[in-house]
Amino acid sequence: MHPLTFTLRPYQKNACAKIRDLLPLGGVLRQSPARSGKSKEIAALAYWAVMTGKVPLILTHRGKIFRQLVEHCQAVKIDAKSGNVGILKGHCYVAMQQTIINRPAILEQLACLGPDLLIIADEAHRGDFNKTFDHLSAGKAGSAGLIGFTATPAYKWAKHLDRYYANFVEGLQIAELTALGNITPMRYFEMRNDLSKLVKANTGEFTEASQEATFDRPGLYDGLFEELPKFTFNKAIIFCASKKSCNKLQQQFDQHAGSYRAVTVYSGMAAGPANLLNFEHGDANVLISIRSLSEGYDNNAIDLCILWCAIGSLPLYMQAGARPCTPAPNKPLCTVIDFGGNNTRFGGSADRCALTMDRDWDSMRKPPLTHPRLPSGVAAIQYCPQCEYILSALAKTCSNCGYKFPEAHVRMKEGELVEIQAQAAQVAAKVGGFIGRRISDLLPSELALYAKERKRHALCVRVAKAKEQIAPGWLAAYQQAAGYKNGWAKRLVSELSAAPEVKIEYSDLVCK
Repeated sequence: MHPLTFTLRPYQKNACAKIRDLLPLGGVLRQSPARSGKSKEIAALAYWAVMTGKVPLILTHRGKIFRQLVEHCQAVKIDAKSGNVGILKGHCYVAMQQTIINRPAILEQLACLGPDLLIIADEAHRGDFNKTFDHLSAGKAGSAGLIGFTATPAYKWAKHLDRYYANFVEGLQIAELTALGNITPMRYFEMRNDLSKLVKANTGEFTEASQEATFDRPGLYDGLFEELPKFTFNKAIIFCASKKSCNKLQQQFDQHAGSYRAVTVYSGMAAGPANLLNFEHGDANVLISIRSLSEGYDNNAIDLCILWCAIGSLPLYMQAGARPCTPAPNKPLCTVIDFGGNNTRFGGSADRCALTMDRDWDSMRKPPLTHPRLPSGVAAIQYCPQCEYILSALAKTCSNCGYKFPEAHVRMKEGELVEIQAQAAQVAAKVGGFIGRRISDLLPSELALYAKERKRHALCVRVAKAKEQIAPGWLAAYQQAAGYKNGWAKRLVSELSAAPEVKIEYSDLVCK
């Protein structure tokens, strides 16, 4: 494997160092959001493995990522066209999961490596790799090392995570990556619709039949074409729940010709490749597809995403919503229009965007307390707006920080398109004194106010923990300023004391 041809950013270097330190203790889960440079971290870890006498095996299930990793890692590829490849030290291997599990000769060679094998799994929240992990005893003492990368390590949708990963390295929040320029700033709009006909299947996703009954309505089509002219865009992508829903929406766009030139693309569609080519290089400016295209499809020209579906899993929601977020010249903003109530379903509100809000992934990856299942697709959990703690959707008080939920939440009228975080200008005056200052310069009382008004609780708690490491007493002062329960700071100080060698990292943002 040749030396790396790129330089890691500081936050990537710190993450890789933490991962290397934690590997002897068991599997390491790396939370790595979209646009944070995951493939470069993987390549850097693979290079380190080769240099220390290990054999890195990178697993993925997506063709595009497979090819990207082969290039970044100068790796030997194992795919459907590969025979029984010989495994040799000094080389890196990238394998498609569907292939490796059906190559017993290769698996036997890998098993013989024992602790000299390092497995790196892409999209670790998926359960595709579990058979390979089990065959190679990945992450267990005396066996192959294991590193998993995922943007969404949430136990609710990936219950296998705690079986394989004993350690965790958290990445930057979406807002931090936006401030660094990795992600295009987003405007998010939610249409309040009648979603009472939605029914969930055993998979956790809503059934196609109930989605079609919900979205195939004249009034909803009218709402779409009434609102769409209000937005200026270059290229738009629309995610539907089924092929039938795609075709119905295509018919509606055909009837509203003019400035909209829509094409449809989904698996098995004869005209799909030609339509996609027309969207990417021709005059088509609207792409209608199924949610499966949300995973791994990148097109820098897309600056508008419409969710014409209700999504049941947080990973799929964040993948779909992130499609227009790739930075590009002359693209200062991107827009998401949500017709499926997804923002509300995943913890958002009228002034809180579920796609970009800070999340406590370290808590979310762990098995939560048993929560009740609520009717009509309403989320069974909620996040405390002060400390991001996961709670029952029926809870009236946060058991972690003592926050009391309002008796009545803001309700929006059906058929009303509301811009999420529209109240940001109203609260700007409260934090106006912070504008232009680094978040590390704020006093505990200022940081607590900033967290409350900017909905940046997870980030600010991380800042407070980092401050505690160099100035004992900081967490206690922050607890008092934030109004948290007695014992909150004591618990975090105890956690820090248990691992004093782990430095708490955060992005030192300029307050805006």
